[in-house]
Amino acid sequence: MSGTNTGVFVGCCFDENTSAYAEDYTKIVGYKQSFAAMLANRFNLNGPSKLIDTACASSFSALHEAIVSLRSNQCDRAIVAGINLCLRAATQMQFYSLNMISPDGHCKCLDETANGYAKGEACVLMILQKKSEAKRIYATIIHTKTNSDGFKDLGITYPSWELQRNLIRDTYSEAGIDPRVIKYCEAHCTGTQVGDPVEMRAICESMCIGL
Repeated sequence: MSGTNTGVFVGCCFDENTSAYAEDYTKIVGYKQSFAAMLANRFNLNGPSKLIDTACASSFSALHEAIVSLRSNQCDRAIVAGINLCLRAATQMQFYSLNMISPDGHCKCLDETANGYAKGEACVLMILQKKSEAKRIYATIIHTKTNSDGFKDLGITYPSWELQRNLIRDTYSEAGIDPRVIKYCEAHCTGTQVGDPVEMRAICESMCIGL
């Protein structure tokens, strides 16, 4: 793919690599190590190149931007990657102080005993192509959509079930799919007393109407 009109879209919320080695200049010398934007700019490719940071939704937002670029013919194919590395104890403590990290290290998603989640590491990459050009098809993405619930007095950690409901409902409507035929739904599942009930209500009120 070298030299082709291929886009690169990377979702990355925290640049813990640079922070972790901030005291050791030998590991971060040069622009490739010093700037997070270079995570999406290390290849000989000529399409759009974007680093996306929308907190927990960074990887999905990168996927959404890739699909928008493909549909608008900004690129012929797209590489989408999501990265999460846990290298700084300070980041872990910040999440813990916000009651997001489980003290016992267990994720109890959508459970009444949920008390946070356990952070994990991953680096996931996928290549998107238009169906007409793909040699092998492992999955088909029909539609994506994003929104934001904006500023709230309670803060960003208190999501809006109404706006989540509206987003899910609008996405299925635009895709022409009845959500009641869906057999598997993957949720955010923060494993928190604040996030899980909100997400579950949004799913039920957008996908289970009439069941």
